Amino acid sequence: MSASHLGTFPVKTVLSDSITEPGVRTSTAKIVVKEGEGTALLPLPGSVYEFNSSLWVTQAELSKPSIGLEEISISAAGPAGSSFTTVEIQPGGPLIWGLSQDNADGQNWSSASFPARFGANMGTTIQVRFISVAGNERTIADQYQNKLIPSSVNNVALPSPWKSPGTYNGSEIIFGGQPIPAQILYYFGFLCRDIQMQRQGRALVVTLFFRESGKIMQLNYSNQTSVVYSTIFES
Repeated sequence: MSASHLGTFPVKTVLSDSITEPGVRTSTAKIVVKEGEGTALLPLPGSVYEFNSSLWVTQAELSKPSIGLEEISISAAGPAGSSFTTVEIQPGGPLIWGLSQDNADGQNWSSASFPARFGANMGTTIQVRFISVAGNERTIADQYQNKLIPSSVNNVALPSPWKSPGTYNGSEIIFGGQPIPAQILYYFGFLCRDIQMQRQGRALVVTLFFRESGKIMQLNYSNQTSVVYSTIFES
C-alpha cells in the first residue's frame, strides 16, 4: 500500500506482478473507496494501467466488500521488457525437400542429389512465437504473410530449408521410392502460411507458421503444337 494513500481514500494497492511466456507482463491491483465513489474511478478495458503505463487494463470489477466501502479489482497486461522469441519444429506439415538438417531414409544425400519426396503430412511446420505491441497487426501481416522464411526473427536463428525456391525437373522428384520423369516442380520454399495474433492488454502475442510450399505438374499430353500438364501435388 502506498504511504501517500495510507489512511485516506482512495487506498491503492498493487497485488501482483508477473511475467509469462513468451514475454507478457501481467499485474493486478485493488482500489478501495468510499461507497458511491467507485463507479467514477472504474477504468475501461484497453485504457492505460495506472500503476504501469506500459500495460493496458484487461478487466475491472466493482464490488462492495463491506458497508460504507467499495472495492475496484483491476487486471492489466502488456509486453515485458524481457520478452523472447521461441522456435519449434513440429511434425505434420507438407513435405517436398524439408530442412537442411533432414536426412532422407537415413541416407547421406548430397545437396545436389537429394531428391524431392512429396506428401501432404510427411514434413514439418516451423512455429515462431514472439511478443509485439497491440496495433501492429497490419504491419506484421504485411511483413510475414505468404513470405519466405527469413534466416532469423528478432535475432533468433530459424532452421534452413534444404533447397532454394526454383523450378526443378522430374529427375529430382521421388514418388514411391523411384524418380518419375515428365514432371516439373515449381518450388516456393517454406512460406508463412498462417499467422495467429492475440491481444493480451497492450501485448500482442504473435505466432507464425512456416510450411513447405510448391506445385508438381505431370505431363499428360505433348505434340508439336501443344504441351498439357496437370497438377498432381500442391501445398
